[in-house]
Amino acid sequence: MRRLTLIFCSLLIFLLASCNAPIAPAPTEQPTAAAPTATRRPATATPTPSPTLMPTSATPEYLLVQSDELRGVKVVLWTPWVGSPDSEMQALAAAFNRQNEWGIQVEVRSLGSSMVLGEEMVLAVEQQTTPQLVIAPDEQLARWEEMRDLLVDLQPYIAHDLWGLGEEHLQDFNPAFWSQGQAGESRLSIPATRTAHGLIYNQTWAGELGFDNLPATIEAFHAQVCAAAKVNNTSNQPRKYGTGGWLVSTAPETTLSWLAAFGADPFPAEGEADYRFDQPEVAEGLSFYRRLKQDGCLWEGKTPTPYDYFAERFALIYSGTLQDLRLQAHVQERFESEDQWVFIPYPSESGEGVVFAQGEAYAILNSSPEEQLAAWLVLRWLSLPEQQTRLALADLSLPIGAGAEKLLRNRANDFPWGVILPLAGEVRPVPNPASWALVQSVLQDAAWQVLRLPDGGQIEQVIADLEAMSQELTQPGTE
Repeated sequence: MRRLTLIFCSLLIFLLASCNAPIAPAPTEQPTAAAPTATRRPATATPTPSPTLMPTSATPEYLLVQSDELRGVKVVLWTPWVGSPDSEMQALAAAFNRQNEWGIQVEVRSLGSSMVLGEEMVLAVEQQTTPQLVIAPDEQLARWEEMRDLLVDLQPYIAHDLWGLGEEHLQDFNPAFWSQGQAGESRLSIPATRTAHGLIYNQTWAGELGFDNLPATIEAFHAQVCAAAKVNNTSNQPRKYGTGGWLVSTAPETTLSWLAAFGADPFPAEGEADYRFDQPEVAEGLSFYRRLKQDGCLWEGKTPTPYDYFAERFALIYSGTLQDLRLQAHVQERFESEDQWVFIPYPSESGEGVVFAQGEAYAILNSSPEEQLAAWLVLRWLSLPEQQTRLALADLSLPIGAGAEKLLRNRANDFPWGVILPLAGEVRPVPNPASWALVQSVLQDAAWQVLRLPDGGQIEQVIADLEAMSQELTQPGTE
């Protein structure tokens, strides 16, 4: 409980800062190794309604801006990106500056991570120097709006006869991704990029261990990681003792995936604020961490990245995202590894894969009518399929819409797009109530505590603390 309390206090201090780590720069060159292939099993995506134009009342006064009033308007865009995504966004901004008919000028500022972006936003609000446009995780945007009322409702812009998206543009978006920017009747954001959370799996090593099928079920996963751990612990390489199975992660998305694998949905029900961690499925998900540890089938690494461990067969499986694919391929090449490996969903009791998706989105901050409209026109242009595709290629993002997916199909036989493209219809969006920006860290800490429970320690007490802390964080006025 003491660690949960410390986490709670830290969250109160850093209310606007996201817990996401900085995005590592992705190498621009393509790996020479052949793309790993595998027969995929389907994952059940949560049904979501298709985007539609929502009726609005009379045109708001702030939208009564004439075209000539936009000339020379400057739009500052903040992003959390570094490396390839940042370079691509800079190039896109330069293209917009050259091409747009209104003379609007975009200036992109990279903050390096969503955490730093959040900290800078706190200062900008105090100094009244906020940008006009921002790219940030959906949960961070929702928190800003709840606590600071910073964001512009995009719905009137979307539905505007002259400046709006239009039905064809709107229908292009993946409904699962589109749903993540909705807050009641208001729209806070429009998706920019999306990653998927899954498992990086050494298919060659699993075959040598006697497993010809991907681990689709909980028991199959347990059997495979335990077999790998046994091999390493009985090998003639002492440096591999204590390794071999799942390179454990307690990241919020990983823990959430394991809870979902057992059928848990801890997010607040519609119209409610409280999370629902006090349910048997949550106990089963957290108990699986403990079972794997007690059986010696997971281990904790000492270095911050998993790539070398995986290439040298210290781990059969690790938890990762799409952004890990290119980096892992380069490490495999460096170690001259011929192992075939693949990105797979988390297993489940039913055998249906669990793949959560989340990412960054565009949002407009309150400013003058001219600046808001200029920011909207930049956002609208960036959300076209051609620009979506360029960002997807730079960030290894799932295609945001059908248009981008179509443009990427000619890369379906290239690594890593043969892995990424089939996921677009399988992923589940991570719900993004404003409180998730705070509660996710408490969930991560609960998984960490389970791994360190002494003999006789009760998971039920960890869950009770988790439930109590999440309720405190969702009380009105909690920052």
